[in-house]
Amino acid sequence: MIKTVNSKNCGEALSAMRMRAGQTGEAIEKAVKAVLAEVAARGDEAVREYTAKFDRYVPESFELDPAEMAKARERLDPALLASLIRAEARIRAFHANEVQRSWMTTSEDGSVMGQVVRGLSRVGVYVPEAPRPIPLPCL
Repeated sequence: MIKTVNSKNCGEALSAMRMRAGQTGEAIEKAVKAVLAEVAARGDEAVREYTAKFDRYVPESFELDPAEMAKARERLDPALLASLIRAEARIRAFHANEVQRSWMTTSEDGSVMGQVVRGLSRVGVYVPEAPRPIPLPCL
């Protein structure tokens, strides 16, 4: 349940958030490492279990159906869609500067060295369920 913050409990809520934001340490790191190890070892089965545990939701599939995505796009308010398209373009333009390229060189002694950069064909992303859509983490 979402906690409501108002003028009467604002100070208390801010203090609680500040304390929570600074939480780090061994216990949290250990818990995260355990989740990552489970996902690495058991793949989608572990992701499904953690999704049920943390989000209380288990999707039928972790892959988005292109037809469903097209239907969802059609239902968007045109102004919102235009904003998302603009945001996507700006994000792509920004990150285009970070693209690494493959390279090879030959040293003085004839040794060939370099780096091969390959893109990923598929990726997974965790976007927590929320009471309202949060599109920016998906962009």
